[in-house]
Amino acid sequence: MANDTQFEPSFLKPIRFTYDLNLDIYSIPSKVDSFNFLERYRRDAFENDNSVLIKPALLRLPWPSTFQDARQCKYWREAKHALEIFLDEIYSLAPEVDGLLPNLHCSPESLASRCDKGQAAIDTAVSAAVYMNPEASPSRISLITKFYLLAWLHDDVVEHNPEYAGSTMIDKICAPWWQIITNAQGITTDSNTVLPGIAQELIIEDENLGRQIMKGLLSYTESMRSPPRETFSGFKDFIEYRAIDIASDFTFACVRFGTRTNLTSTEQAPLQALVTLCRDHIILVNDLFSFDKEKKDMESRGSTFINTVNYLRFTLSLETRTAKIFAQCLIAELELQIHQELERLQSDQTLSDRQIRYSLGVIESAAGNMLFSVTSKRYGGDNAIDYQPLAK
Repeated sequence: MANDTQFEPSFLKPIRFTYDLNLDIYSIPSKVDSFNFLERYRRDAFENDNSVLIKPALLRLPWPSTFQDARQCKYWREAKHALEIFLDEIYSLAPEVDGLLPNLHCSPESLASRCDKGQAAIDTAVSAAVYMNPEASPSRISLITKFYLLAWLHDDVVEHNPEYAGSTMIDKICAPWWQIITNAQGITTDSNTVLPGIAQELIIEDENLGRQIMKGLLSYTESMRSPPRETFSGFKDFIEYRAIDIASDFTFACVRFGTRTNLTSTEQAPLQALVTLCRDHIILVNDLFSFDKEKKDMESRGSTFINTVNYLRFTLSLETRTAKIFAQCLIAELELQIHQELERLQSDQTLSDRQIRYSLGVIESAAGNMLFSVTSKRYGGDNAIDYQPLAK
């Protein structure tokens, strides 16, 4: 039976770290019925045998959420292998492309994927991709992971050196994509660029959804070329700006690609409230868990610091811990609203299976983002401790 495999340990990506914020400010409800689909293998209509169940409580993970479970794509090994090759290709082309990349501190003769920082970049991209896109097939999760890596390599350069936005190597790789998206030209072969391989793979796998992923990443990288905003009319204005800053359009394009749900704008319209709630949830979780890292980077390296916790801290004149508590309360409120909106959608008889599938996919992505955050060395830094697995 298919659902016998959902608890198979061999499919689980090893967890190396845990990161606990230690806020413990309220008792989180033990169960929200609408989120039971995360534990059920899949509804028969959507079952595709690509994911396994993660139960944070049983794994003794810090878990400040009413999402009692999360899911993980089975094919993390395939994604990791593909990403190792891809990272080496990118760094081997750096001199020809003359773009900027994060310094992985590799010796000239070693492969980027074998450096400690290279391995950390790979592990980070794979973890986020397989947790936030659990229903993707082997080929699709490998592609999603490559695009996650491109986004983070770009972010790591521009976050520390915003004046380089527009001239990173990722900008160089992505530059011809608008022509592909608009069908102005086909995909041509050029031995000096990674472009043909990844773009062609994406279009061959799914022409429409592949273009949506490229468009989402392009929109994100181009938005980084403008100087960061410093003033906002209010919290809603800040969150809308932050949604661009975290590449939310790209994130949900990956969800549609992973779940094979190509929806028209008309089909997406009834789902927009849920998508926006999940988007805001991803923003707040990201900013809550990454606050200390980003604050340290700002103080030590002058990095850009656009963070919801920091915004709350300054606009409301709060102590840092109080601002974090406020953000965690907002996350709990968003989960309640997500629960209510999902119930409304599930009772709407006019929605198609594809629309419901995408709705579940964006919630899986939000739950996966929480799982990534509580197991992330990238966010936790020195405060992330080695994970102690359950005794066998």
